[in-house]
Amino acid sequence: MRRNFTAASCRIIPVEQSLLYVRPLYVEAEGTRVPELRKVLVVHGENVVMRDSLKEGLAAIFGDAPETQEAVPADTGEAAAGPPPPV
Repeated sequence: MRRNFTAASCRIIPVEQSLLYVRPLYVEAEGTRVPELRKVLVVHGENVVMRDSLKEGLAAIFGDAPETQEAVPADTGEAAAGPPPPV
């Protein structure tokens, strides 16, 4: 099965006197138009991480992370995400 890689728009978020860059990365299986969140790239200052969810990325950068709006299915324990929001 072939998959296509899609990078959503970069989100730039002011944090105190700096900027936080967040870019979700999706894959889309051939034959379906529903993208699946695979990784999240998080950049703050000199720190760059790629993790499976926004919460994990924030925790890697800041040592802890606030609650996010990522849904966690009860059966897998993995973050679920739909298509990126419209830009």
